[in-house]
Amino acid sequence: MLINIRCPTCNKCIASRYDEFIKRRNLYRSQKGLKTEILLSSTTTKEAILAMSVGPPPPGQEHDNDTRTPECRALDELGYSRYCCRTQILTSVDLISVARPSLRTT
Repeated sequence: MLINIRCPTCNKCIASRYDEFIKRRNLYRSQKGLKTEILLSSTTTKEAILAMSVGPPPPGQEHDNDTRTPECRALDELGYSRYCCRTQILTSVDLISVARPSLRTT
């Protein structure tokens, strides 16, 4: 897999928690009844913008009514609050699985 070791903007380490992000994203997507495997062209602009929104749900809002996307929720829990780090993680593509599907890790 090819992912930046550090965010090129703020120099925060992002590669070490990428696998945890994938696990949490897949867990939250399955809880919402969504597909856990995301194709390269399946993410819409609206979904990408929603995933970039930072912060927990408003006070008083229950976890069952959480309107954040699974990606946004996973990034919030991992502590990635800067847009630069979130962009690097969200736009990383596991090129190995695209070139050779038999080598998929997730």
